[in-house]
Amino acid sequence: MTELVIAVLILLVVGPVILACYFGVAFARQARKAARLRSREPDEPPAR
Repeated sequence: MTELVIAVLILLVVGPVILACYFGVAFARQARKAARLRSREPDEPPAR
């Protein structure tokens, strides 16, 4: 029984982290693509 509880806790902790990483990568890729289409310039890292 405790193994099941530990597995559920791990899923509750790790699941949102994986989803956040996935959506973050997808969003960054989409934003980069949109910026490239908008500016029509070669890729440059944004000046910080």
